[in-house]
Amino acid sequence: MKVTEFIENLKEFQTKLIEHKNLYLYGNSFPKYVGGMYPVHNLKELEKQSIWLNRWWGENQSILNKFRDSTTVQSPSTGNEWDYTNSALGLHDIAPNKSQSLKKMIAEIERIIGRLTSINLDIELNDDLNIYK
Repeated sequence: MKVTEFIENLKEFQTKLIEHKNLYLYGNSFPKYVGGMYPVHNLKELEKQSIWLNRWWGENQSILNKFRDSTTVQSPSTGNEWDYTNSALGLHDIAPNKSQSLKKMIAEIERIIGRLTSINLDIELNDDLNIYK
């Protein structure tokens, strides 16, 4: 796949991440009262989104990891660390961690798109690509 095609695929992934963020966190997935975490609404849709996001990530991870520095974030209040990719794509994290992870991942995808646009858009991307040569 050429860089230009991959950028378009990455933009679609980012759009789906944003949709997941909005549905999961702000779009009627949780009760509206303060502190409400259960019951989670839209669970079937959230599961479908999570499956799509995880499959896409799995198919493209080897290329994307060439552009990533770190995959962990740290809670400013507790000091706990977690892998923000797993948190953003999965459904088993608490809402504050997932929220922070989704924001970080959406921004990271934007950074990767920026780095990709700075290289030859006609080269083929593959698992052996060394982007820094």
